[in-house]
Amino acid sequence: MAFVIQDIKSEKYLKHDGTDNDHPYDDVEKVEEAEQFPNYKHACFAAFWYADMTGNGVLLIVKPAFGTSKIEARDLNQK
Repeated sequence: MAFVIQDIKSEKYLKHDGTDNDHPYDDVEKVEEAEQFPNYKHACFAAFWYADMTGNGVLLIVKPAFGTSKIEARDLNQK
């Protein structure tokens, strides 16, 4: 099962841009365009280390690529 990362506020998904930048992801509208991670652990790693480069505590969810259930939501500013 593949997993994707979605921003809860914008409802956009993340797609790897093919670079080695600090934030190597672009926002895309459709889940079919999103980066599909091979497992939950890999998706969580990417969300934690690379996705929230704004420092605003973006709420992200990691979910199955073609499912509707939300597996995890984290407010990165919440202690």
